[in-house]
Amino acid sequence: MTALISGDCSRGIANDVRETRSGGCGEYGEEGYQFGLAIQKVVRDRDLEQLFSLVDGELRRGPRRASIRGKSFSDVFDEKWRETVLSTEPDCGPVGYRGFMLGIGNIWYDLGGDNDPTVGIFGVNGWIPTEQYVSSPEWKIGDTVIHPECFYLEWWSSDNYQELIADTNCEDYNYIGQCLEREGGVSIYKKAYGETLAVDPVACSARCQERNPVDKDDPTRADLESGGDKSYSVVKVLPLELCDRLAPYINHKCIDLRLVELSDYGGGSMSMTRANIYGLFSHSETGENILLPLANLGTVNNALNYIDYLEAIDTDVLKK
Repeated sequence: MTALISGDCSRGIANDVRETRSGGCGEYGEEGYQFGLAIQKVVRDRDLEQLFSLVDGELRRGPRRASIRGKSFSDVFDEKWRETVLSTEPDCGPVGYRGFMLGIGNIWYDLGGDNDPTVGIFGVNGWIPTEQYVSSPEWKIGDTVIHPECFYLEWWSSDNYQELIADTNCEDYNYIGQCLEREGGVSIYKKAYGETLAVDPVACSARCQERNPVDKDDPTRADLESGGDKSYSVVKVLPLELCDRLAPYINHKCIDLRLVELSDYGGGSMSMTRANIYGLFSHSETGENILLPLANLGTVNNALNYIDYLEAIDTDVLKK
């Protein structure tokens, strides 16, 4: 791991602040400790550009790069945030599989490994919002708030999506909308392990409410009978013209389109959070509502970048 503190941007900073923690950290822990000191140096200097040079791609959680252009450090992080990061000594070891924590969780970073190649900062908490999101996290259809179990979601194993695209010409289910109703693609009513891709969100919400009632104070969260819980939050309502770009072969009328962040906690220490785009369609013959996943994009920042891309590209370019 010695390569972490020699060479490019983040590694060079670490050389400038090399110290040895009392008691020693071991080789891996020493690298994590030194990287924590490197982060603290740029935070101390209030250097926003240099801080983001320590970020691996886009943050999984935190402001995205496009949203901080032209901003100063104090536009994104207040003085209390800065003081918290500087007042805590970096740790020698990671917090289990979650990576290294700095400033009581204000910053998360990692050094890479067999299961996660991330080297650098991957998460930030407590920043000053740099983008405008929706004011209400729930998705309502009339008087019904969509139940968190009614969003078709990739399983932890991905088996359900692998089954959906089996024997089709769909190669990347992350952009499933491009395959839906395409010749040789995926029917919106195709089943995988007994679950149909298309969901009637109102009927589904009624069924799920009987089995796993939502939290009385938070209609976007429900404890599951099997253990754990599911929740969601609408991040952004998208312009309907993007429906044709996300799902160019669906002939039903698109009546709502949203970016949704979904959390799936399976019990114990494991949880998964994903950002997906869902479209609500009115069936051209029956008039029933159909809720469909159109893109599975991993993180909110990646999703927002993809939305920017969609808004700038011609529809025909996306048809494959």
